[in-house]
Amino acid sequence: MKKYLLAIDPGSRKFGFAVFSFENGDQHELIEFGTVVISKPTKQCATTSIYERLRLIGEFVETICCKYSIDEFAIEEAFLGKNTDSTIKMSMARGAFICTISKATLNVYEYPATKVKQIGALNAKATKDDVISTIKMIYSLRDITEDAADAVAIGRTHLILRHGALSRAHQLFTTGVTSGAFRRTSTSRGSSRRSTATSRDAMEKALLAKGLIKA
Repeated sequence: MKKYLLAIDPGSRKFGFAVFSFENGDQHELIEFGTVVISKPTKQCATTSIYERLRLIGEFVETICCKYSIDEFAIEEAFLGKNTDSTIKMSMARGAFICTISKATLNVYEYPATKVKQIGALNAKATKDDVISTIKMIYSLRDITEDAADAVAIGRTHLILRHGALSRAHQLFTTGVTSGAFRRTSTSRGSSRRSTATSRDAMEKALLAKGLIKA
């Protein structure tokens, strides 16, 4: 039976989301993703207060849950940032997501950022660009925003850890990384960038050869 997963990369001004359909373990599909900006001024209000943004978060979650009949919900765990005010508002935003989902009596699954990077980009120390590149290649995407890529990575983490959705593409990546085929070196800044580009080229060629992505 097909089920639906909503994954969220939370934020108080903008957030990324991804919706997956899945069944029978590794049979899953990314069906919608994007970034929602909730801090833009409107005709009615020159600025959007944190309380108005929390209301908009709740409305979005309710709408997407109705659209897809969401069965499971995954979100990144809270972390303590350097900016106290930002951390507080982030926590408030996470609370809005979780509260709205809880009203729908759905289970909430939380994953730490390092685990999401490890699963989503196969590197616990992956940069934002690394996550974006990996997600684009695995799902044959032309383009994806930073927040949306994080949400997709959160969803992949959930599907892999909770449902064993270890796709052939992920297996290929894992084999390449552990064997050193796609390893990124870090000497000087220039050589590191060249090495990163070479690694991505190698991953893309391997995926193309296996028919896992399109040219």
